[in-house]
Amino acid sequence: MQRTILILLLIYLVFSVQAMSAKAIRIATQKDYYPYSSLDSLGNPKGLLIDWWKLWADKAEVEVEFITGSTNECIEWVEKGKADVVAGLYFEENKNNNIKYSESIISLNTTLFLRRGYRPKSVHEIDKPIGIIRNELSHQNIENKYLGLNLEYFNTFEELRDRVREKEIAGFIYDFPYPVMDYREVTNPPGYYQFMVIISDKIRPGIKKGNTKMLNLLLEGSAKITNEEALDILDEYDDFFKKPIPYEWIIPILIFIIVAITIGYLRLFRKQRNQLRSHELTNIDELKEIIIKGENDHVEFKSSLRWDYKQSQPNKALENVIIKTISAFLNSNGGMLLIGIDDEGNFLGLENDYNSISKKNQDGFILALTNLINQHIGKNAHKFIDINILAINNMDLCVINMSKSDVPIYVGKNDQQAFYIRASASSQPLSMSEMVSYIKSHWKNQ
Repeated sequence: MQRTILILLLIYLVFSVQAMSAKAIRIATQKDYYPYSSLDSLGNPKGLLIDWWKLWADKAEVEVEFITGSTNECIEWVEKGKADVVAGLYFEENKNNNIKYSESIISLNTTLFLRRGYRPKSVHEIDKPIGIIRNELSHQNIENKYLGLNLEYFNTFEELRDRVREKEIAGFIYDFPYPVMDYREVTNPPGYYQFMVIISDKIRPGIKKGNTKMLNLLLEGSAKITNEEALDILDEYDDFFKKPIPYEWIIPILIFIIVAITIGYLRLFRKQRNQLRSHELTNIDELKEIIIKGENDHVEFKSSLRWDYKQSQPNKALENVIIKTISAFLNSNGGMLLIGIDDEGNFLGLENDYNSISKKNQDGFILALTNLINQHIGKNAHKFIDINILAINNMDLCVINMSKSDVPIYVGKNDQQAFYIRASASSQPLSMSEMVSYIKSHWKNQ
């Protein structure tokens, strides 16, 4: 009897998802919440959330239709069944009792910026109007949290942006995005500095409670979106308070850039042409000698970036091993990491890694590795790291050369941070007391 009920339940879920997929999913989005969701000059929805939902629709193999309004209107449409999902909301446990939140799409820092030179000791001592866009996700939260704050409301992002660009307001509040799995520095608008982060939260889709069909479809499509794909969307929306270049300057600047690139390319081509045969051969021969000598405090071999040869499938835990190794070299005196070769010096290549990522080639591999470094170590570390793909014995190897970092490099965030160095031809973690002593000694002249 229980088996029959279970089979019927599974059949119901399958048909429910198919039925949901058969019609266009109506997504309620805010019409003036740049860069997350807004309208272009033709009245079509655009923005970070719009791009994410289009990608989701492709993964879930469904059609989507966007309807736009204020935050409260979007919530009301979902509650009344006029829309299937709100594109993105802050999680509020005691608000909107009819709304259920799904997995997060993007993280936001609601940040208070103040004009340079204006430095109150605390938020309670701010005595000048602070700009904020009405109907932002954080709008009502800020009103409730800081009752004494003098808020100057703007109806559109463009109104606020123009005042910020001209430095006509003492400060403003805005929601800045960063990846769920990656920390990035906020770009301060010219003339302003980051005073404090008021709210740090995640944006989540909101659906009507009890709408199991939509929830199943939502989770199914979301699970197929990789972190790399989400980062690609986010990178399209950066530094959106920056003042645009005047139109009359665009053509001269483009000409200058083209000429400079052409000159640089010709010089580089001439130099490479003169050195290519001897230099490239020398590099390959030198690398073979290094491999023959084996691992030491300055050389490490890894079979793959993410492909587990024992389990014959991708294993995200292996990526953490690569990050630990890179951080250990940076915290020591630099060195070389070779990916695609096992501990005994046998060539394995990168083909399995290529097939485990969305862009299945050298560029995709380097992008995946670069994103890992950004997420777990930080973008500033790249100035000490040089990544190359070389073909040896008809196999690709990833060669990562690292120099000593000018600052300590930590892996992870907050209380989950770890600190590694190279010792005994391996990456060794240090305890808190060992780390403090090592840092004082290793960077004593900096």
